[in-house]
Amino acid sequence: MRGASSRVFMNLREEKGYTYGAYTRLNTRRLAGDIEATAEVRNDVTGASLKEFFYELERIRDEKVGDEELADAKNFLTGVFPLRAETQEGLTNLIVNQHLYGLPEDYLQTYRDNVSAVTADDVQRVAIKYVRPDEMAIVIVGDAGDVLPQAKDYAATVEIFDTEGSRNKNCHETLKYTKREDHFDFRDFRVFRGQIAYIGSVNWMIAKSAPDGSATIAILPTPGASNGGTRTLPHFR
Repeated sequence: MRGASSRVFMNLREEKGYTYGAYTRLNTRRLAGDIEATAEVRNDVTGASLKEFFYELERIRDEKVGDEELADAKNFLTGVFPLRAETQEGLTNLIVNQHLYGLPEDYLQTYRDNVSAVTADDVQRVAIKYVRPDEMAIVIVGDAGDVLPQAKDYAATVEIFDTEGSRNKNCHETLKYTKREDHFDFRDFRVFRGQIAYIGSVNWMIAKSAPDGSATIAILPTPGASNGGTRTLPHFR
């Protein structure tokens, strides 16, 4: 997870050419945290990019890092550490974090020694504990008509929002059909992981896709409304 020399960067940019940059980041917090993996890619390589992201997330769990890669990571972390303490602001941040997270009193003094002592087994153990691809949320912004067919294999359900997140459309405006082909028009929506949901001022419409590509839509009326129901569409656009 080291910028332009990281695995995802080398994979998606240098090897595949899908993006100008791909990155992973660990956001640590006192009570919780998250791991982010991000890239800006073309619509037509969305699925391929997801495949490579998940490949790398699984690989750090399944395979031990090599000696050279581990040494490079250690050298980077130990080398950049003094730079973080060069200014009063940087040193203050280090001390604040030390107390915020309840770290040992000698944390700053022993940081580089502790990093140098990390083994490949340590990396794999921590990756298995904290890198959990099956629990990750996927957020995609783009032309849903292009990206949904590529992304739906990576999530059991998907949430879709329009480009403005508008809640001012009624259910008939929100539920869009292409009459000639009898399927949804997804072009005006963004795709998120979760459930397929169209947000309107009247109700939520939640869809689940079947293996054959059909979708059952449950229209849930808001309090006082009476326009609930379900319907099945033959396939996604």
